Amino acid sequence: MRSKFLLSVFLVVMAGTSLKAQSYQVIDLGTLGGAGSRALGINASGQIVGAAKTVNDSDHAFLYENGEMTDLGTLGGSSSYAEDINDQGVIVGSSLLAGPGTRAFRYSDGVMTNLGTLGRSYSTAAAISNSGQIVGTTDLPDNFDLNAFLYENEAMMALGSLSAGQSSGLGINNLGQVVGGDFGYQEPAHAFIYANGQFTDLGTLGGLVSTGFDINDAGQVVGMSELENRSIIHAFLYENGEMIDLGTLGGSMSLARAINESGQIVGFSQLAGDIDSRAFLFAEGVLHDLNDLIPDDSGWVLTDAHDINDSGQIVGTGMRDGESRAVLLNPVAVAGDPSWQFTWPEGGGSWIREGNVFTNAEAGLVWTFSSFVFGTTEYIWGPVVGQDGVSRFAFAAINGTSIRGILIQAQLFPIQQFSGELPTID
Repeated sequence: MRSKFLLSVFLVVMAGTSLKAQSYQVIDLGTLGGAGSRALGINASGQIVGAAKTVNDSDHAFLYENGEMTDLGTLGGSSSYAEDINDQGVIVGSSLLAGPGTRAFRYSDGVMTNLGTLGRSYSTAAAISNSGQIVGTTDLPDNFDLNAFLYENEAMMALGSLSAGQSSGLGINNLGQVVGGDFGYQEPAHAFIYANGQFTDLGTLGGLVSTGFDINDAGQVVGMSELENRSIIHAFLYENGEMIDLGTLGGSMSLARAINESGQIVGFSQLAGDIDSRAFLFAEGVLHDLNDLIPDDSGWVLTDAHDINDSGQIVGTGMRDGESRAVLLNPVAVAGDPSWQFTWPEGGGSWIREGNVFTNAEAGLVWTFSSFVFGTTEYIWGPVVGQDGVSRFAFAAINGTSIRGILIQAQLFPIQQFSGELPTID
């Protein structure tokens, strides 16, 4: 939407943010009246989907936006799950029917559509591209075998399998490349990329079984694979024809669920002893426990990270007060982060955020603000004090790494608008 203000300026993002300067604000997304929820997907606008308990203790698919969780209903059965949402706000997942069976669904414009099956009574949708291509898994007409499918132009097509007899479709990028894994009657059963009617075998980290869960537009794939010791399973990144072991947080298992266009990866890993699991972020070649990147006194234990968008917002599951809840992690800058640099309506300079203060040493300006969080957005407002004696007041809203604001200044009228993207981890 174009601004109607007389003067509009834009933030200029400077490269070079380090992970040391990155922390996250944890937002509890709530439930649908019951005890428990989990967030499974997030799009570029920060719309979030997942499943939450209702007052009847059933799992229902939800959409979370503007601070509100909306029940998407079901296809007649008791439960449903929303797995992914594209940048147009179209949602996919699965739902029980009123009678026997589970069906993949597409939810758009307030309507949940049954996508059908290729055989008997089962289908699930796992991911959707921005062009509306949907991938998932369905049973076949002649037996109870499962097969990855691609749904486009209102038709479902089985993709086949590599060699194990059955397959699952779990991720798709905006180029139409599909990832998933073989399984079934025999091993090996490997992760694959499917594109233009052809399968590419991604191999393993030494074992017999691997599965791909997500792929970005650069063709980087993430998932999990057995090691040569088949009791050990590690998260992997596949790029340039090579499968890379991402390691663990000390335990014998890790799994990579999602990757964004910057190559940031999220998932979960067991800790030493293989009893407890923690959400992780893999960035700049290092596997980080996300619990180390949130305030120590938050009360949260982050157990799984399911998705990450290109602004660095992460969704997943956390435990607090004994209950498992859907959470959103918004990246924020911490004291002394040199990367918060943007142009101001009056000129440039580096703005350093320390708590609730932005300081621009070059311009001699200090913006001391109050703030509160509503939904996924932090709202900030307060006076901007300079050495020139000019009266200024600024308002802004920060959503993930996006900022929008206005500056009111005595000598300039009416007001000036600024907007842009704040940096996150490279």
